[in-house]
Amino acid sequence: MFVIPIYDMIILPEVTYYFKQDVFRELNLQEELKEDEEVVFLMLKEDRNRDEMRPEDFFPIGVSGKVEGIDSEGSVSVRTLGRVDVRAIQATPDMMTADVEARSGEQDLDAEEAKLRFDKLRTSMLKFIQRFQWGIWARSYVLHWKNVSEVVSALSAYLNLTNEEKYAILETDSTRERFEKMERSVYEFMEIARVGEEAENDQQERHEKVYREEAIKKQIEFLQRQLDEMHPENVSDVRKFEQKIEESGMNETARKEAEKVLNRMKQEGKDSHEYGMLYDFLDSSKLFKGCAAPDSRSIMNATFVTGDPDLDAKFVKESTAAGFVNLKGHRSVGGMRASIYNAMPPEGVASLVDFMRKFEAENA
Repeated sequence: MFVIPIYDMIILPEVTYYFKQDVFRELNLQEELKEDEEVVFLMLKEDRNRDEMRPEDFFPIGVSGKVEGIDSEGSVSVRTLGRVDVRAIQATPDMMTADVEARSGEQDLDAEEAKLRFDKLRTSMLKFIQRFQWGIWARSYVLHWKNVSEVVSALSAYLNLTNEEKYAILETDSTRERFEKMERSVYEFMEIARVGEEAENDQQERHEKVYREEAIKKQIEFLQRQLDEMHPENVSDVRKFEQKIEESGMNETARKEAEKVLNRMKQEGKDSHEYGMLYDFLDSSKLFKGCAAPDSRSIMNATFVTGDPDLDAKFVKESTAAGFVNLKGHRSVGGMRASIYNAMPPEGVASLVDFMRKFEAENA
């Protein structure tokens, strides 16, 4: 009997497998495989080179089979027969032998039920492969499969199963339980592939959206430059400052600071210099921190905290005594809030910043 060691592959009864003759030559066996030769497949627990294989490296259950044919191109077809218990494995550099005995199982799955469940599985697979470009040629393979054993054998390399889990399918004596394990592995394979495809499509859509937005931004910038050249008298202070940033050649750190000012100018309008004083101080302060992100700041209310509720309360108390009113933050948020648009005139910002700088020096 010709012994064929395999690893990380599902071998099941009543399935035809195809191999290249070279696979058997690589086993360094002296005998050539012939038609009608009896073979037995033994599953390795770990991947091993032929000269490293030992009897303890194999699982105790294998599959017997028979060589159906060998074509002129060296392809070998082997039809598996049944599960076998493997005993007395002997491995030498020139040959490998094993004593085997047919293994019985529990036939507890009705043939009609198995067919109905297989037909449902195949229908799901046909629907599944329509999502992919390779689905056209894969369709003929799916239609060719006659049972779930042929499906998992063909998909063995793609299923999300470890070598031990693949062997667990083979060793299961109950035909119902074995069917359920195979069925579940195929449905899981389709679900994982579906989720992966959706994630890939979502990522591609996000990339395409970024590319579109970037293209639109460049078109707008091009049109803006044309308008600036046609009507230089209408170029705004914001646009002039933006042009200076682009033409300055300043380093990255300086550019980031300049762009902060530019963003505030775009948000706050021509009077941003006065209102920007408070935000500039908050950005550089070691004690006070602004609550809103730079691109979400309001010209109506500047919210900020010290990070210490007790220190916040002290600041509100002392600022009130110094003549600054309504600086206490909203009760649901806490911290401080400076109404720099209505309640506080622009000239009051400088006084507030001076007071905050003094408070920081005394309490930081």
